[in-house]
Amino acid sequence: MTPELKDDPATAEDRRVGVRVRTVFQTARVVTEDQSQYLGLLRNISPCGMMIETFVPIRTGAQILIEPKMFDPVRATVRWSDGRRVGVELLNRPLT
Repeated sequence: MTPELKDDPATAEDRRVGVRVRTVFQTARVVTEDQSQYLGLLRNISPCGMMIETFVPIRTGAQILIEPKMFDPVRATVRWSDGRRVGVELLNRPLT
């Protein structure tokens, strides 16, 4: 595991209970509530959520579908947004 970065917005007031694993930019399709589709880069993954870097802002509270190549699609709620980065909580199941 790579140590956490101090300028990472996910570390501010961190309320996560699971261990976060830094990834090497796994790509995923992000589908928003209005069925718009965007490319996302998965940055941090934990059993119940992840941080995604997107090329468009996604509002806090939005329901999204994440379709990565490394595991089955998952539904999530955006819990925080900082410009092009969003932190999401998985809705249906923890990642194993």
